[in-house]
Amino acid sequence: MKRQIQASAMRLMLISALSHYEPSLPAMHIKKNNVISGSSKPLDVLDDRDNFIGETQLTYCTESRRNSSSKPVLSEEYRLRGTLLEAVNALPDYLKSMVLYCYGQNRTDWACIESVSSYVWARMGIFIESYEKVLNTQKALNAEPGVKTRKTSIKASKVEKIKSLAMSSLLHYQACVRDQKKLFTNEMLANQLMIDSKVFNRDWSPFWNQYLSILSNIDDQALSLIDFRIATKSLAA
Repeated sequence: MKRQIQASAMRLMLISALSHYEPSLPAMHIKKNNVISGSSKPLDVLDDRDNFIGETQLTYCTESRRNSSSKPVLSEEYRLRGTLLEAVNALPDYLKSMVLYCYGQNRTDWACIESVSSYVWARMGIFIESYEKVLNTQKALNAEPGVKTRKTSIKASKVEKIKSLAMSSLLHYQACVRDQKKLFTNEMLANQLMIDSKVFNRDWSPFWNQYLSILSNIDDQALSLIDFRIATKSLAA
């Protein structure tokens, strides 16, 4: 999918758009048809649809004498913000959670963290299985002809330690894309796991790098879908 808006620009747009609503309040949906002709009074154009991203917005309506229809006065900035929020809201749950976690104001929203973490760990489980297969294939290729090799599998204790890196990877990725900062070095991660940094580089860095790769993939999917929706709406306008 060819992207119309560069990822860096899209990230800045999302940070700006998502800063205009308070995640702790009930999510709101803007009603397009709730308009009173000729009214100069602010209208409440919001409702409480579950899991809908929106914002509190009072819209003033003026009557058009030419076609006797009312049109809300909306700035181009507000229209784009509304399109962005609509596009985010249309994402699958795990992609929406990724966007809200990385670019929203509430960086400790456990619902978003849990949604993204569940998806990431499912993908990591597939990677661990593939990693074991590669290890066993390499062992078989290096063995003497006719000699059966013992199957290698990652110990449950190591799997649990790999799982413990999931939250760190989320924090690290969020800081990278939002603030252009790296929270963790390999040495810091080695200390977290209570192992030597050389051991981490040799045996653990593939899993850490895979976490970041999965998160980057999810982020890219979300930004591409948002971009596609914006482009489609622009063509339809």
